[in-house]
Amino acid sequence: MKFLLKYIEKYHTRSDINEHLPVLEAYTRQCESVVECGVREPTSAYAFAFGLMGKAGNKYTLIDPYKSALIEPFLEECTEIGVNASFIQSSDIECLPIETDLLFIDSWHVYGHLKRELAHWHASVRKYIIFHDTTVDEIDGETIRMGWDANRQSLETGIPVEEIRRGLRPAIDEFLAEHPEWTSQLVLRNNNGLTVIQRVA
Repeated sequence: MKFLLKYIEKYHTRSDINEHLPVLEAYTRQCESVVECGVREPTSAYAFAFGLMGKAGNKYTLIDPYKSALIEPFLEECTEIGVNASFIQSSDIECLPIETDLLFIDSWHVYGHLKRELAHWHASVRKYIIFHDTTVDEIDGETIRMGWDANRQSLETGIPVEEIRRGLRPAIDEFLAEHPEWTSQLVLRNNNGLTVIQRVA
């Protein structure tokens, strides 16, 4: 199958997430719907789509402020394999939340943005929230790692500079402390890090 071969190619091509593709697929197989926040050029998307194959009524929503030229061809591939995929060009904290079994967050890796993402989305998620880059941006935010201008980003987003400089772990820990209906399920430190939390009530 053409799609399977492309998925296998993505897994064997070194990237910042290729080692996690089988994990993403495995969690998706327990679900009928996925929302992916932060798509870039589809890589993890192949794991989600492959995991949804064969499920009646499946739904896969990709959200990103930037639309790669590879998105439309990917959506066509999804149609060919029976996956109902759609793309929303928007910030994930500005679009309306969508009811879903699994939410994947791989957007702007800073405390302030993740805190707002979780507040915006968690009530709409039935099973799992999965975060990427939880090792590489664990303590300090992506802005520090990439050398971006935190002051400018603060002016553009309204997020305080100190919340832009901090990493993802404090946002996840605070969320779990405030929401006992969610629990930590898996923490992987390889390939930039992957963390899974699960709804338990």
